[in-house]
Amino acid sequence: MLIHVRAATQEDEEFITTLSLEAARASISPLRQTPLEQIAARVRAWQEWGRSPDLQSVTLIATDEQGQRLGYIVLILNTHDELTGEPQGFVADVAVAPGVRRRGVGAALLRAAEDFAAGQGLPYLALSVSSFNAPARRLYQRLGYQEEWKKLVKRLRR
Repeated sequence: MLIHVRAATQEDEEFITTLSLEAARASISPLRQTPLEQIAARVRAWQEWGRSPDLQSVTLIATDEQGQRLGYIVLILNTHDELTGEPQGFVADVAVAPGVRRRGVGAALLRAAEDFAAGQGLPYLALSVSSFNAPARRLYQRLGYQEEWKKLVKRLRR
């Protein structure tokens, strides 16, 4: 399959929202017991935040030869490492349509984001991934991403 990556347009909004909700549901940690309606509200709030004029971001869309949308990636350009303060890009969201997963779409989106970030002079590209999302973790490792931090969570009894 030939994959094209382009900048997102207003016409891509519904595709991004639908796929984002699906990806969020699939990424929920089994440690969390959050209702899906609450997750959907958080995803919509996250998307609104991504449109903030203070935030330098770009959304890229992967399509096939016929222009069918396959996935998207949201890249934030004006972030910094929390400890060192070094500038870095951050992958705020990436999702691939279920029917085309494990066919190179995610890799194409990440490579396009890497090229874009490098073109902006950024020395690093960071991302976060659920410990329970083994396919995504394998992809990131295959593309050269390295684990830098771990977040530990404990469910407390009330």
